[in-house]
Amino acid sequence: MGIPAATYGMKYMAEGKARIMTSKKLETVLISAGRKPAFTQGSVNPVIQRASSLVFDSVQHKKKATAGRASGEMYYGRRGTLTHFSLQQAMVELEGGAGCALYPCGTAAVSNAILSFVSAGDHILVTGSAYEPTQDFCRHILGKMNITTTWFNPLIGADIGDLIQDNTRVVMLESPGSITMEVQDIPAIVRAVRAKNTDIVIMLDNTWAAGILLKALDLGVDISLQAGTKYLIGHSDAMIGTAVANARCREAKAMKPLFETSPAPAGCFPSCLNND
Repeated sequence: MGIPAATYGMKYMAEGKARIMTSKKLETVLISAGRKPAFTQGSVNPVIQRASSLVFDSVQHKKKATAGRASGEMYYGRRGTLTHFSLQQAMVELEGGAGCALYPCGTAAVSNAILSFVSAGDHILVTGSAYEPTQDFCRHILGKMNITTTWFNPLIGADIGDLIQDNTRVVMLESPGSITMEVQDIPAIVRAVRAKNTDIVIMLDNTWAAGILLKALDLGVDISLQAGTKYLIGHSDAMIGTAVANARCREAKAMKPLFETSPAPAGCFPSCLNND
């Protein structure tokens, strides 16, 4: 007899277990992350669970799932299945975060992460070397929402502090930059931003480093974003986006269900297996 569905969820990754990499070699983490028995159900790899509506063992289990749906209880397919939770836990372990949200593609991860922290009248700073769809989103979507974007030279370093306004809410980095491959001085940028306003959310498109070669959160970045379509999956079989956040920015994950943007479970499965 299986464990009731409501006992599964992202709670497995939100209890201070993100720093597993500090005590394990990378190779060990790559073959073990996200493979808890709850997710593998006795198999070597996580199960592929395709579901919309879920069946609960009792009305009480259903009520428990409803009450905890915002914190990772298994509630409805759009909120995540065992396959989703497995990949989320793996990403948290690999990047050292406090929570992970999954999206159908990298562009969705970037746009939804930004939307989680801005409102009409706000201002954001975005590197001029950002991925083209990120630039299009800022110009054509945020512009309609009365959210202004200032583009900065990716090599600006500590001088970014001069661009911060009273209504700046987000700083969006990408290193190396798309196409032109500029490597940003992330520590200097983080220090300059924090010196001006500690509440500003610093995000980084970390696709090129796959969240492994660059530990963005260790450098003070709040949210590490990836087009997992590339390195996680192999740029061949599926599309997926990830957003790994530190403790103070886990609200981005809580906002995610409002946008109804969950990837298909089959897309999460090759992400989990690409490391084998």
